[in-house]
Amino acid sequence: MKRTLQFLIIIILLFSGSSLVWAEKFYPKDESNKDASFLKFQGQLEKAIEKKDHVFILSIVDPNIKISFGDNGGIEGFKKEWQPEQPNSKLWKVLKKITALGYAKERGTFTAPYHFDRFPDKYNPFQFAAITGKSVNLRVQPSLKSQVVEVLSFDIVEVTDGRAIKAEGVTWLKIKSPNGEEGFVSDKFIQSPIGYRAGFEKMQDKWRMIFFIVGD
Repeated sequence: MKRTLQFLIIIILLFSGSSLVWAEKFYPKDESNKDASFLKFQGQLEKAIEKKDHVFILSIVDPNIKISFGDNGGIEGFKKEWQPEQPNSKLWKVLKKITALGYAKERGTFTAPYHFDRFPDKYNPFQFAAITGKSVNLRVQPSLKSQVVEVLSFDIVEVTDGRAIKAEGVTWLKIKSPNGEEGFVSDKFIQSPIGYRAGFEKMQDKWRMIFFIVGD
């Protein structure tokens, strides 16, 4: 009887322990109001992104901006990589997404999205990510017509396959929910802590983008 009870306790701990550790919400926050001048700059940046104003964007890019973990690239590397003068440049989609998720302030640097600096350390950033919306559908297959197996809201989830699948005009990622359900979510509603991020620092009374990078 004693062994049976011990076995049951172990089983309970194994199944409940993972969910107790993992079942966690991660709500986006915005610390841009910690600096009045940055808050003003943030508003200007949002308008520029909405208008796809490449002149404004290039005016705030630091000449030595870091765009990779190898060669820093600088502003010429940034222009070559992102081609901001093109209205269909991926730059606008990425900037719009990450800046909408809020900024974290570390010393004199503001980083968007908030996820990069504030994601819980206990989660492997190469394995876990955060759902960035409320009532996000987890589907059996990468299709808007596929069955919904769970609805997620700001959950930390495990990315089980980092390879994106494009279907029906949507980019999908395969994940596992805290409840153990596996399926696909649109990449519009998920953010990796080591995904694209932009850093801004004040130099000679002007806010500049000092890095725009992905990975770790």
